[in-house]
Amino acid sequence: MRAAFVLLSLTACEAFPAGDADAEFELVDAIAPATDPEPVADDAAVAVLERWLPSRSEDAGLRTLVDAELRTPRARRIGERAVQTVHELSAIRALIVERGMPDLFVGIPYWESYLEDEAVSRSCAAGPWQLMPETAVELGLQVEGCQIGDATWSPHVGDVASAASPYRGSSCRIASCEVDERTDLSRSTQGALELLSRMWEAPDVAASPDRAGLVVLAYNTGLGAVRNRVARVEDAWQDVVRCAADGGCTGFSAQAARYVPGVLASTAIVTCAAAEVPGTRFADERETSVCRALRDEGLVADAEVPLHQG
Repeated sequence: MRAAFVLLSLTACEAFPAGDADAEFELVDAIAPATDPEPVADDAAVAVLERWLPSRSEDAGLRTLVDAELRTPRARRIGERAVQTVHELSAIRALIVERGMPDLFVGIPYWESYLEDEAVSRSCAAGPWQLMPETAVELGLQVEGCQIGDATWSPHVGDVASAASPYRGSSCRIASCEVDERTDLSRSTQGALELLSRMWEAPDVAASPDRAGLVVLAYNTGLGAVRNRVARVEDAWQDVVRCAADGGCTGFSAQAARYVPGVLASTAIVTCAAAEVPGTRFADERETSVCRALRDEGLVADAEVPLHQG
């Protein structure tokens, strides 16, 4: 249950409740140290890229894609959820940083599900991180006793999600599961961060200046697809941007390619929406370039200015 949400500090090996402010803020200096106000970027999308994907900050096509995602109803709802779940957001970001990964990844569960525990996709990805049943089991989560029509099914380590998986159809055929840790925020977060860590440490991805963006893409489309593109083309990221912008897709679907601009926008929105909540570790983010730019463009609400209505 959300009220009982507990995440494990992987460094201290201690559990802290999401609402425990003293424990929650222990990592504040490592994540968002106090700084002087930064100059405001020319526009919000530029600020987002300079912060989270600086290797592509001059890419006009990617800026256009990120800008579009910042201005959608989906982005507004993500901002609202960030405010509602600010303690969970803080704990997740702390765990990401403890693992030595960029806080860009905190936008993934909001883009995937608005951080909703019970979210289920048509393909049967479930939980805040939208893990597939087989992937979840491989990551150490329990998914057992799933009811599919008159049959009961449980995935096993080594199973691979495919079109032949018994739950596949025009919509998810799993009615319920006796145990499904994908819908437990603490357990699913641990599993998702293990998956992201494996992708982050993949040697060919780690060698790329676009490492963070490629890991986000791999979370959506699979590490194998990303590694294939890295090996086959000189600039895999340009391939992704071209696919998302005009449908000239050779290695990814346009939907998968648009996932990275979406997560970039999601991370910016949750960070800057949370910065407007007094007393959280995000307070120091309020005067960063990206949050000032989003606020100036009405993309996150401050105390007196309503959200941009698009």
